[in-house]
Amino acid sequence: MRCSYEVVFPLYSLPFVYLLFLLGTVLLFRTILYVVVLKRRRDAKAYYCALLSIPKVAIIHALLAGVLYQSYPYIVMLWSLGANAVHLAVEGKMSMKDIAKVVCTSPMHLAMLMVNMFLLAFALLALSFQK
Repeated sequence: MRCSYEVVFPLYSLPFVYLLFLLGTVLLFRTILYVVVLKRRRDAKAYYCALLSIPKVAIIHALLAGVLYQSYPYIVMLWSLGANAVHLAVEGKMSMKDIAKVVCTSPMHLAMLMVNMFLLAFALLALSFQK
């Protein structure tokens, strides 16, 4: 058994434990709420929707967790580049010199730029170590 299996397995199975816990709490608390507090005056569609959506989320996680695991660095890289582009586009039509001045003098812009660059570096590092 490889070391990476031990790291990835809890990340795959913990959402199932959470969804099972969520299903139990929905069954317990929503039933009590519906019968005792609301006295069946409200429509039960929301109750059934919650009960039916939890297994759907579990099936989607079971089928697509590997795809997300393999494509996560690409998703982070695209998200970082997109967030940086949107962040700079919000400033409006400015020259590169004005944008550099605004980004370097404002702590909020500087923090946003640092977070985006950290995410981009993480994605590139993760992509460079993939086999």
